[in-house]
Amino acid sequence: MLSFQRTVVLLFAVLWAGGSSACTICAPADGQNTLVRQLAAADHIVMAQWTGRGQARVQAVVRASVTVGTPVGADWAPGLPAPAPVHPDDSVLLVMPSGGSSWQALGYLPLARLPWLRRVAALQPAVPTAEGSQARAERSVDDLEDRYPLVAQFAYDEIAVQPYAVLRALASRIDGKRVAQWVRDDARSARFPLYYLLLGLTGTDGDAMSLAQQLEQGRRATHGPELSAMLAAVVALRRDAGLAWVERYYLAARQTSDADVQAALLALSVHGTDGAVVSKEQVVAAYARYIARNPQRAGFVASDLANWGRWEFAEAFGAALRSGDAQVFSSRYAMVFYLLRNPRPQAKALVETLRAEKLM
Repeated sequence: MLSFQRTVVLLFAVLWAGGSSACTICAPADGQNTLVRQLAAADHIVMAQWTGRGQARVQAVVRASVTVGTPVGADWAPGLPAPAPVHPDDSVLLVMPSGGSSWQALGYLPLARLPWLRRVAALQPAVPTAEGSQARAERSVDDLEDRYPLVAQFAYDEIAVQPYAVLRALASRIDGKRVAQWVRDDARSARFPLYYLLLGLTGTDGDAMSLAQQLEQGRRATHGPELSAMLAAVVALRRDAGLAWVERYYLAARQTSDADVQAALLALSVHGTDGAVVSKEQVVAAYARYIARNPQRAGFVASDLANWGRWEFAEAFGAALRSGDAQVFSSRYAMVFYLLRNPRPQAKALVETLRAEKLM
């Protein structure tokens, strides 16, 4: 059996071996349950008129052996109340999963959306390249927050997996005032990570001030991806001043929680990787200041530095390991793995020294 230490090191190897090019802040948590995946897994897809009491009549066939006019029995997703149609004439989207024997209703659509549905049903789940799938995302940008929930969710799922550079390229087609309204509506909170990123790309100085004030004054109990997105937006809108603000309020103080420090570092990671608003060099310099101030959590930036080929931090990580500060578990092993990956001769010598000191 692998030792515990080797298991952890192997885990970091998997996480650092290339990684995903999807947006690390806003990619949907339930990526297996997107509309594209549900349709790809269905043997039969139709649009039908809902006649009530679990009955519907087929109006259009996307993929099925039934014909138009066929009556079918169907149920809404288990445990969920049947939604109301947006318009009385709306059709219901029915699917029968592969190997299944019953129809399931996914939601309402107007028949005019049939060409859209055929296109969506022909898609494979999005797997962005390093450059993303900009052309595919562009086809959905106008459907963000569409009045039909199925359409709005599909648009979100398509765009939220894109790298930040693609989001930046889409920004000229997005109304910043609408985005500012979306992030004030708690009913849309599941989509806030994407929408805050978009606000950073489409917003105003007033939006930047509002975000900073909300966070400074604790008016929003915000953590995780939403916090990362808000901080990324502050940097996008205020640039150098935004980077300094994130350092001051989230990275300089030791009392900041581990989770919030990681959220702030993720925001800087997105910008460091993108390099368009603030440069990678500026982010690396911010990381250097962070390491010096936070030896117990210095490893939180190790994966970025390694992935960017910034191997000059071996001595800084060695000093953190020798500092005597109680090391955060994930930080310690990230530093160890950085040192093991480091190709420089000085780093290899440092590894042997730290092993002799029983610090690795």
